[in-house]
Amino acid sequence: MDSRPGFRIGKHRIFYGWAIVGTSFLVVFSEAPTRSFLLSVFVVPITEEFGWSRTVLTGAVSIGAALSALMAPAVGPLIDRYGPRLVIAGSVAITGACILGLAFISEVWHFYLLLVFARAFSSSAAMMAATVAVANWFVRKRGRAMAVSNSGTWIAIPLFVMGSQFLIASYDWRWAMFVMGVSSLVLAIPATLIFMKRRPEDIGLLPDGDSLTPSPEEKSGRRRQQPIDASWSLREAMHTKALWLIILATGLPSMAAQAANLHALASLTDRGIPAATAAGTVTVTLLVSGVGTVFWGLLAERLHVRFTAALAFLISGLGLAILIYADTVAMAFFYAAVYGLGFGGFRVLENMLFADYFGRRRLGTIAGFAKPFHLATNVAGPLLASLSFDIRGSYTPAFVLFSLAYVTASIALLLATPPKKKPAEGTTA
Repeated sequence: MDSRPGFRIGKHRIFYGWAIVGTSFLVVFSEAPTRSFLLSVFVVPITEEFGWSRTVLTGAVSIGAALSALMAPAVGPLIDRYGPRLVIAGSVAITGACILGLAFISEVWHFYLLLVFARAFSSSAAMMAATVAVANWFVRKRGRAMAVSNSGTWIAIPLFVMGSQFLIASYDWRWAMFVMGVSSLVLAIPATLIFMKRRPEDIGLLPDGDSLTPSPEEKSGRRRQQPIDASWSLREAMHTKALWLIILATGLPSMAAQAANLHALASLTDRGIPAATAAGTVTVTLLVSGVGTVFWGLLAERLHVRFTAALAFLISGLGLAILIYADTVAMAFFYAAVYGLGFGGFRVLENMLFADYFGRRRLGTIAGFAKPFHLATNVAGPLLASLSFDIRGSYTPAFVLFSLAYVTASIALLLATPPKKKPAEGTTA
């Protein structure tokens, strides 16, 4: 009898790594209330109730991203050394409590304190730990595993958006925040504490469920063998051109996405698109992104991840270019579909870039090191968009810049040729 950890469905044994993917899916799902797409639903009702400018509101989003970037270099090594379980459980608890607290705010400093910490712990701890966990359990099948895990965002946000819109219309935005906070607290913590493990080697397994003894299919060449997973130390990675180009190529889209996801809905309503219709474009973007996540993940298993990501970023840039001219319902939904297709690849491909280039052993450390370099872009994106509106009365100048940022990121990826490392050095991380 096979005593290795795993699950059975009928006669079929399921690799334990898929429990990691399922748990990571729940983590990503539970953190959706901190995403800019969902927060965009609250821009108008909160600013109207308190009389705040959109720049004031956006400031909390940007500071949260900044704090997340500053925390990540400390969190990454903790994930590598101790595993993701306690990091995820603690950060999800903090995030959920902060979202719940937003339902009771009465001053601007309340809003800043709670949203800043919610976004910081969500991105720098929970989301990063869940991503590293999946990357550690899969190499050959990493694209599909990342796609399934990250699809939690694209399933959660439409549900939360529709639920929030209903609660805002029926009661007020505070009820919507309350429900989201409770949901965040109860969804992911139990599964994380029960199922989450650091690496397959810790419990006697190999990535992708492979065996130590090559199967007949592998020997005959009918099945691709486990690829060499050379692990780089942070110091070694820092001496490669590829790391810096990847940091640039993931930072620029992050800037554009933070701003567009937060302000696209408001931009459409400013041009006369009905609020309900504008909210519908968010749903379309997210649904297409969900499908796109699976598409890009599978494509990255066949086409090098840098080429896959470059294509996804170009499509996202095209989507933002369409948004600039979206003053009809048809154009609004066209933007949503195009941008959603490209944006669906962002998180899954960003995470795969670091894992595929630099291996699993120090993945949390290297990914955490990259985060502070995204600080300026994460802060600048939403603020540039809100300042563009507050000063010029239009988001157009900012959206032009963000579209060009996606193009620049694509070029950087094409230049990021994978670094070479001798297999014998792969274990010296």
